[in-house]
Amino acid sequence: ITEICCHQLEIPRISIWLHNLTRTNLECLDAYDLASHEHLKVTDIAGTKAADYLQMLVNERLITVSDRSNLPLANLGNLANFEGVIAPIRALNGDAVGMICLERVGTEWRLEQQSFAASLADLLAIGLEADNRQAINLTLQQAKEAAEVANLAKNEFLKYMSHELRTPLNAILGFTNLMESESDISADQAEYLGIIAQSGQQLLGIIASALEMSAIESGKLTFNPRNFNLADLLNQLHQKFAPKAAAKQIAFNLDLAADLPTQVYTDEVKLRQVLTYLIENALRFTPEGGVRLKVVVDRDRLGFEVTDTGLGITTEDLEKIFNAFVQAEAGRDSGSGVGVGLGLAISQNYISLMGGNIRVRSQLDQGSTFSFDIQFAA
Repeated sequence: ITEICCHQLEIPRISIWLHNLTRTNLECLDAYDLASHEHLKVTDIAGTKAADYLQMLVNERLITVSDRSNLPLANLGNLANFEGVIAPIRALNGDAVGMICLERVGTEWRLEQQSFAASLADLLAIGLEADNRQAINLTLQQAKEAAEVANLAKNEFLKYMSHELRTPLNAILGFTNLMESESDISADQAEYLGIIAQSGQQLLGIIASALEMSAIESGKLTFNPRNFNLADLLNQLHQKFAPKAAAKQIAFNLDLAADLPTQVYTDEVKLRQVLTYLIENALRFTPEGGVRLKVVVDRDRLGFEVTDTGLGITTEDLEKIFNAFVQAEAGRDSGSGVGVGLGLAISQNYISLMGGNIRVRSQLDQGSTFSFDIQFAA
């Protein structure tokens, strides 16, 4: 740019200056001298001198100077009877990020020449902005590709490790079940085998949750709706969890609206998993009182509400309870060792996939209510 402009407009010298990242120096991007036909090597303008130029360019579109001390290249050559023009190069937000300096001998700058200097500065600003955007886009693209490669490697690792863990774990659980069926084991042995079986099932659940979260992160989560009997699903959940509640001497009740549809069309597997997780959690952290599953219908939406009289959730935990690998204080302090904080994150994604949102309200030591609604077709 400097070379072409010098030759076409017969301007003795043109230089382009940009502020460095810390805005402490003005660095010469290029300087061309017509007489020598050379691109000059120029020392940066630093310290107070750079600050002075910054101040000069704050509110001005163009500055004409006849004092050589006000030009950045005043120490080069011996131009006599000259006039200079300084035009700021501005970013999109209006800040001066640099300047273009034109120096010539003889007559004063005509209006059209001054306009040219200002237009050239605007052109440089556009070019710099485009270059910055291209660099940013390139960096973002590289980061995205690196993240995709890392995510693929993570998914492959999880698949491999889940297989390697599940194979011996299933063998352990199988032999545990065989040993539990023996008639000559003592009460202590039966208790130990029960602990082994329970711990194994918990580990299988953690592996499954990790794989499911990996699928969510990689965008491979699918919605698989089908027609099913809603009453059957709810009764099965009650049959599954009522004995566990009775063992803890707490209640587990269903509160079902009278106008619930018999047949619904949505993803039964994911709905069952969400309700199972919410009820299990409610029972786990409710030492007394009870748990209630309430289900209502409003046009084409089903509403579910799991309420407990348990330990509750702190205000701090409520803000992050749906983040992956986050457990509420009650879970961390329970010492149960169950889960790694993925259940609510997975549930939130499942519910979103079914066209709904999950909400929570809770008070410490008084209990919690998790509610969500989903779309369905009867």
